[in-house]
Amino acid sequence: MAFETLEYIRRGGRIGEVAAMLGSRLHVQPVFSLAVEKLKVVGVARSQRKVAELMLRLMRRHIKDRPISVSTFRADALEKAEWLGELICQQFRCQELFITEFIPAMGVHSRPGTFEVGYCIRE
Repeated sequence: MAFETLEYIRRGGRIGEVAAMLGSRLHVQPVFSLAVEKLKVVGVARSQRKVAELMLRLMRRHIKDRPISVSTFRADALEKAEWLGELICQQFRCQELFITEFIPAMGVHSRPGTFEVGYCIRE
């Protein structure tokens, strides 16, 4: 999961005001992993392209060469979600690809332009 700005995460209480301010000033886009309702920073990048590259690298470590079903989630960013889905299908053995909108609970902590990837390894 990646956010273009940290402001909405700050508003939701997930990070502090200082961290949000520094991230915005440095143009840092953290990449998060969400597991068991906990956000964990797994890397940072300074552009959407670098964010996608980081996500794909992290996915590769876990997926290896196994087939997957994948979903790209978006917050009013259809082009980004389609672009990311294409990248994933070029580099992985995608059996299914879904492009969906964020559910309202996720949308509260994001803003337009946010995107996320979820996948399931198929054995």
